[in-house]
Formats: sequence, C-alpha cells, structure tokens
Amino acid sequence: MSGVSGTEILSVVRGLMPWAVIAIVSGCTEEISEDAFDHTDLVLAKPVRAETIGKLVELTKKLVETRETIRELRDDED
Repeated sequence: MSGVSGTEILSVVRGLMPWAVIAIVSGCTEEISEDAFDHTDLVLAKPVRAETIGKLVELTKKLVETRETIRELRDDED
C-alpha cells in the first residue's frame, strides 16, 4: 500500500485482532525489522516447504477450535 509500511500494517492487524496468527514469508528475512518481528508469530524464509505451510494451517485450525471450546465454557455458565 502506498504510504504505509508493512510493519505499520502488521501493527494495525495485531491491534485489531490480537488473536490472529500472523506469518511473514519472505525471500529476504534478514531485511525484516525487529518491529515486524514483534507483531508476528512466525517468519519463514523462502522457499517454504509445503509441509511447513500445511503444519502452520493445521496448528492454526487447532488454535481456532481451542478458542471456540473455551468460549463454549463461557456459554455453559450463562
């Protein structure tokens, strides 16, 4: 986006959705700022193996399911 850095976008997304799983996939990981690392869960260097992406998707799905189960506990108390 013109006029907005990737780090600024990450900061906004993390602020709006602190539960979001944020991964950076880059061919130049050495150029990623420390600020960007503060707002991400994972940084992967290209090329990324399909198995790694699959594992990330699997773990993210489990995380979402766990959060839904936790919310159901709240509903059980009402």
